[in-house]
Amino acid sequence: MNTDLPANDIRYAWQAQGSGDRKPNAAELAAIFTSVRRKTQRRNVGGLVVCALVAIAGIWWLSLVARPLAETGAVLTIVAIAVLAWQLHANRRASAAAFVRSASAAGATTLAFHREELVRQRDFHRGWRFWTRLLLLVPGPQLFFLGFSREHPEVATTIRYVAIAAILLAIAAIPVNLRLARGYQRQLDELDRFEKD
Repeated sequence: MNTDLPANDIRYAWQAQGSGDRKPNAAELAAIFTSVRRKTQRRNVGGLVVCALVAIAGIWWLSLVARPLAETGAVLTIVAIAVLAWQLHANRRASAAAFVRSASAAGATTLAFHREELVRQRDFHRGWRFWTRLLLLVPGPQLFFLGFSREHPEVATTIRYVAIAAILLAIAAIPVNLRLARGYQRQLDELDRFEKD
């Protein structure tokens, strides 16, 4: 389950008041939505910082090697990180634009904004965005590791372990991202139930 967001944000807001049948007021909903937005912004900014660091590492990798295989791997890694950074930046801009639209339309954060934010986050962790990131992030480092181990056979064993660890991390990313997407979908389902009540 996503640790950034409670599983049932809206239900939690009105059950915290001591009555399961009480719906949250506008101020409580605004506080929940603002909290979700802040957490999402922090995660996006953190991801962009990591992208910048990995891009710098990729450029540094280029200075370590002279063989085309390793150079190709480093360039592919930089391209993959650029795609990830673009996705994070687009996600961040879309969230900010939705927040501005929501605030100007209603004078406060609305359920429509929250729904849009949850859909955006759910889709970021599943579907074509996720698979694009994963499929781009796997081959670049693997090519670099292969080329680097051929160029520097004295560290080939260590590089093999690093390559295996990178593959295991990529495999682990699949259930983690799908679980996050399911958590966002549960929140959307809860929002639907809330709106019907």
